[in-house]
Amino acid sequence: MFHEIGARLKKLYETAVIVVSRSRKKLRRRDKTKRHLPIPKDKLVHMHRSRNYCRTDPSRGITGTRGRLCNKTLDGPGSCSLLCCGRGYNTQVVRHVNRCHCKFHWCCFVTCESCERYCIYYVVLYIEISYPDAFSGIP
Repeated sequence: MFHEIGARLKKLYETAVIVVSRSRKKLRRRDKTKRHLPIPKDKLVHMHRSRNYCRTDPSRGITGTRGRLCNKTLDGPGSCSLLCCGRGYNTQVVRHVNRCHCKFHWCCFVTCESCERYCIYYVVLYIEISYPDAFSGIP
């Protein structure tokens, strides 16, 4: 049930109508080519586009997503497809060396072996992308 509601809300959000206020009770579409079309009662409307969290905006405290770790195998939050915002990601293989198989020897020292393992990290690229004019001037 929860996933169905979430999917419905996401679809409503993606097809929402951007409106401007004409008067207290009258709204009209911002897109001049579609102003003649009525706004259905079941449509989600909004006055402003959502903020672009892909880009850095220090004045609003938005750090953007570049340089963040992402998960290549996920399909939801934290996934590379969402966090990369079309920029892509780098794959980094990091070698970790730790002490392991440690043994205490009577009196009084410890000997350890060195164990290594490799971890793969995916990091959102630092490339700043430009968006079409439709997104410029978004509050």
